[in-house]
Amino acid sequence: MGNHRLGPPEAFVLALCRETGIQVFVETGTWKAATTVWAANHFRQVITIEANAVRHQRAITNYATKYNDVIWIHGDSKLMLAGALEAVDEPVIFWLDAHEPKAHGPERGLVEAVTENPVLDEIAIINQHPYAADHVIMVDDVRFLDGSVTTPDDFEFYPELIDVILAVTAHDRLFVTHEDVLFAWPARWDYTARQFLGTV
Repeated sequence: MGNHRLGPPEAFVLALCRETGIQVFVETGTWKAATTVWAANHFRQVITIEANAVRHQRAITNYATKYNDVIWIHGDSKLMLAGALEAVDEPVIFWLDAHEPKAHGPERGLVEAVTENPVLDEIAIINQHPYAADHVIMVDDVRFLDGSVTTPDDFEFYPELIDVILAVTAHDRLFVTHEDVLFAWPARWDYTARQFLGTV
């Protein structure tokens, strides 16, 4: 997959927002909340879900007062995402980054070790949303799905890239992989999105 980045491609996301009018950003995998804070400065509504209790509480402590419009959710995204979307009645840009290898688990002083990648469950939930056909989906760290990284001990529960592509291309979405991210958007925005991403 070539180069990989930390966080979503900000210029691309903001350009697509201006073009499409999408003002809701949903993130799975809060991590250190850098993406959450960035999104809070640009989107009307931000929802972030973090499975790890320590990281969730750290994000709340560091940022919740300043960014009180962000919805900070602790829990497994497979279980929490559908409920988080119940009150959302418009298109969303999703940043799916909730996976975590064992190396980020208890041996680093954290509470849970989430060794699976919930992305297929997340996309299934997204595809059931009333505005599914208008959503933009970004899946981070594609190198863990396409065989570029082969560490079975950490990634034995990760899905195959082809299965993720099949999931994101529901509802007539088109896709491209770029800088270790899988992007999927409504077909009517294809040329515009590729221009913003620099793939045309």
